[in-house]
Amino acid sequence: MIAFTEGRNRFDVGLIVRSLASGVERELGAVCYFAYGSSPVPQPSWSPDSRWIAASLNTGDMGCAPALFPVAEGPPVRILAESGGSPVFSPEGHLLAYTEGQGVSFKSLKLLHLDAGYRAVGPAVSLAQEPRPIVRINWTSDGKSIVYEAVGDGPYLRRIGLEPGARPQAVPGLPGRLSISSILEFTAAGALADVTQPVDWERADLQAVKIEKVPEPACSVGVAACSPAGRQRVFISTRTGLSEIHIANADGTNDRVLVKPRPEPADGRWGVDEVPHLAGWSPDGKWIAVIVEPLFGDHGSDYRDLYLFPASGGQPRRVVEHIFEFAWSHDSHSVVVSRDERYWPGEAILVRVDISDRKITQLAMNGNFFSLKVSPDGQWLYFRRLGARKSMLARMPVTGGAVEFLAEAPEFLVGEKYLYFFQDARILRMDPQTRQTSDIGEAPKFSSTWLSPDERYIYFKPPSEFESHFELYSQLSLALIQGL
Repeated sequence: MIAFTEGRNRFDVGLIVRSLASGVERELGAVCYFAYGSSPVPQPSWSPDSRWIAASLNTGDMGCAPALFPVAEGPPVRILAESGGSPVFSPEGHLLAYTEGQGVSFKSLKLLHLDAGYRAVGPAVSLAQEPRPIVRINWTSDGKSIVYEAVGDGPYLRRIGLEPGARPQAVPGLPGRLSISSILEFTAAGALADVTQPVDWERADLQAVKIEKVPEPACSVGVAACSPAGRQRVFISTRTGLSEIHIANADGTNDRVLVKPRPEPADGRWGVDEVPHLAGWSPDGKWIAVIVEPLFGDHGSDYRDLYLFPASGGQPRRVVEHIFEFAWSHDSHSVVVSRDERYWPGEAILVRVDISDRKITQLAMNGNFFSLKVSPDGQWLYFRRLGARKSMLARMPVTGGAVEFLAEAPEFLVGEKYLYFFQDARILRMDPQTRQTSDIGEAPKFSSTWLSPDERYIYFKPPSEFESHFELYSQLSLALIQGL
């Protein structure tokens, strides 16, 4: 027999058992659907004697409970705890691990002892508590420890033993961009391995008019994560599973934490259910900006808030809520922000916000403003504006005024003297004063670009499909793949 879940919709998911010999299927009951980003419905767990299947029973009204579903007709469904999800039998069937929490946000790992008939013996024991929901539980083959996955901004696997006082330990060696799709099995001594391939960037030499492969550039390029002087870089680390803001020297030395998330948003800091994204240093190097989004943005909660914190360390503070994008002013005293019109109906969409007192100056009332960039002399605000299925490169004075449309361009860069933009896989250079445009050469495929400070090179980051690919295997899954 094989057991699986069948989803008619998110509120109607059935637990199905099918005889592989006859093809006859039978639905055993309704199970819960857990929507944690891309995390799937937990898989059913068979008892060692194949008479019961452990799954999370849908008790109605958004309620879930760990339960045993009888494979044979007759016995009723056996509820093992008042609420919880992801119940999994130990290899011998004497223990059952499951998750518990409020609603369907199950952040606690629990353990039940079972008798020979799979009935609970005594109250459940708490094994671990996580800041985010636990979405998958796996026993090691010897039944002495559990490997579980919780929702994280990066790969989030924890191993915990069953001995008294045991604490969860991070599974070591997981690459930062790993996406865990499934876990088949972990042996007690199983080794984890990942496969990666270095990815070259491409660089356009604007003097020699050629494109060449180069390693990922250092801070000398002036990417958003690097300080204006190029001596430090700030980055987001997910080594704990949750996003932390780190700062280090440009060569990676002296790595230290600047900002950690709080269990709940407080004192200007974002909480564990929010995710920060680096947005860039201020031109004077004193401030670092991040844009914070909700972990589970949906149905009106998909906001983007702008936070600033000192590069020397200090408490973050929220500058403006519900934005699309922002750009630093030339003097680092203010930011220009395109606001989300869903949250600011009837108000200015493009504004300037002073850093010191959060004073807002209106620049434009309506329209879509993307890819905001302030010119190096601080006089012009460049941006993309959408209209009639075209993305137009435009500019206006940073103090506000009439909008000038310069060219059709989905992406662009701003230098001291020239603008660089991309049309039909070509690199174009424009003098914004005369509007004279010249064709520089072919542009490779890219996900983002940077202009070197001396304006000699344009660096192209490859699109995501060319980035490193990681795979995670246990010893059993390797054996299965080799056998297939």
